Amino acid sequence: DDMKDEVAYSMAQSCMQYNMNAMAVKYLLLAYHYNPENILVLYDLGLCYDKINDAGKSLLYYKKYLDIDPFAEHVWNNVGIIYTRL
Repeated sequence: DDMKDEVAYSMAQSCMQYNMNAMAVKYLLLAYHYNPENILVLYDLGLCYDKINDAGKSLLYYKKYLDIDPFAEHVWNNVGIIYTRL
């Protein structure tokens, strides 16, 4: 039970390696359900949603990341890129 988030995250990473981003989102959401404070999951949710062209959800998870770590330059960069595209 303690490792459910880690298992779901590992599955998501495997999907991301094969550009199966929609499938990765399903596992990332499961990992997020078990541990909503995991910044790796939040970052990857933002990344995967961006790759499947859902800018709104991508920004949502990047902002949740920034709520935890407001000085994360790489996340601010990704947010800026999304806003520039929009």
